[in-house]
Amino acid sequence: MSTPARRIIALLAAGLAGILSCSPAAAREAVAFRFTDLDLRDPHLFVSFIVCNDITDTPFAGYSINGQIQRRINEDADTDGRLDQSYLVEFLPLDRTQATNLISFGNASCSSPAATTTCSATVIGSGC
Repeated sequence: MSTPARRIIALLAAGLAGILSCSPAAAREAVAFRFTDLDLRDPHLFVSFIVCNDITDTPFAGYSINGQIQRRINEDADTDGRLDQSYLVEFLPLDRTQATNLISFGNASCSSPAATTTCSATVIGSGC
């Protein structure tokens, strides 16, 4: 994945962490969820070739940013038995009786195929 695309994903992660509010956590088991869909919505990315082409969702020469992100989340292109890219949001802990929960956002190493994946987390950031 290109460096600009990695930066965009990092910004999306930071934005997600900022959107979800945080509070002190009780001593309970953490719950994590793996992203199965992640799309860039704003800003859009463009390629200038004859005219200006929005490649955020619409493929240009077979490539779109969101298409590439989706492929990496759901496929094992290098056939190493692990999905190419996995993101987790972990609630520390998930307490549905509370209005807010402490969260962490991070990468994970997840087995392939996506339909039966199991993951081990590598937390890269924290929501608080």
